[in-house]
Amino acid sequence: MKHSFIIIAAAALLAACGPSRDKLQAEIEQAEQPLMTIQNEADTLAANQLLDKYMQFADRFPDDTLSPVYLFKGANLMIGVGNTDKAIDMFDRVIESYPDFGDLPLCYVFKGMALEQAQRPDEAAATYEAFLQQFPDHFLAKDINALLPMVRQGMDPEQQLEEITK
Repeated sequence: MKHSFIIIAAAALLAACGPSRDKLQAEIEQAEQPLMTIQNEADTLAANQLLDKYMQFADRFPDDTLSPVYLFKGANLMIGVGNTDKAIDMFDRVIESYPDFGDLPLCYVFKGMALEQAQRPDEAAATYEAFLQQFPDHFLAKDINALLPMVRQGMDPEQQLEEITK
């Protein structure tokens, strides 16, 4: 009887520590819905609330296959609301923690773009170079190769577009 009480108490304690994986996943999906309908700028408050849920999921379930997906989505969300530093940190977390993530090449590309937005061309160039080293046959490799000299020169995306359309 005493052992049963301890097991039940331990189970209750674990349940009280936070939402289950499925409950947290459902909360994330519910929080994503309003953001999917926004036409122009993302609602920063809603974006940050969703980001908190993405981070909570990844922190609580780091080995779950959804964790890198949520971190990737969160990084893109942060780019959308102009928080490039947070986006860069999240892309780094995916790159470092999930080397088998299917969208890992895009993490490098989007991180490079975020670094360009943050006006850090040297870091952007290094990120693009790392992408090319790891994924030389990726369908974006040719585009990144063409973009890289302009990034090295410190051209912002508008200047790059002008250069390409000449």
